[in-house]
Amino acid sequence: MNETIMKPLAVRITGNLSFTVMMLMVAALLGPFRAQASDVDIVRNDEFKQTHYCVTRMDCRLCWETYQTELNRGIVKSRSRCEQPLEAQLPGLSRLLSAIVSPVSGESPLHTLFWGRLSPDHSQDDLEMSKRLALAAFRSPAWDNQHGRPAQGHSNDAVRKLANDATIFVELRSLFAEFGYQIRVSAVEKVLVTAAHQLPFFGALASQGIGKDDRLPYDCLIWFSIGPEKN
Repeated sequence: MNETIMKPLAVRITGNLSFTVMMLMVAALLGPFRAQASDVDIVRNDEFKQTHYCVTRMDCRLCWETYQTELNRGIVKSRSRCEQPLEAQLPGLSRLLSAIVSPVSGESPLHTLFWGRLSPDHSQDDLEMSKRLALAAFRSPAWDNQHGRPAQGHSNDAVRKLANDATIFVELRSLFAEFGYQIRVSAVEKVLVTAAHQLPFFGALASQGIGKDDRLPYDCLIWFSIGPEKN
């Protein structure tokens, strides 16, 4: 796919047109294009009605994707590859979110964040949320550690409640609060459970009294709802 690369210093703007307005005019003519807003790399593809926002720092690439189709407007999807702790990622994630919610972005109001898996093959963080989920399950009477299942009900519902009650997403909550939003886990699918000793962070779990054979949830697909922060 060919992309037209545009950077602020590579063009001359005449009249009263701002650079942002000029880019939108060119986009209508050329389709996919790349732009830069501060240090956020923005790639808009009109053919597939998607926009990618990325910040790269050494081996940490933070990318969020938005959609301009009628069905998926207001959804943002994380496509990051980064092994840094979420706390260390916050400055970069803040720049991504700032670019997305900026009035000049043309984005619809956000209502959903799809984070993906908590323990993916290509890490989005250093597995803090995965670790917190396992610990929350161990501490909760709603989870049967011996058999690796909820005391009652479906695993998806149990893990969604555990994640919200334990606020395993504390960094993301702080990030969205910065822009006047609140988030909560809205849906969970494909929960994975294993014996604690098989987890890469078992040492941290063992220090909290978790036994090697305790069977705990550690991974799932996870969605967050996004809404205005309530006063």
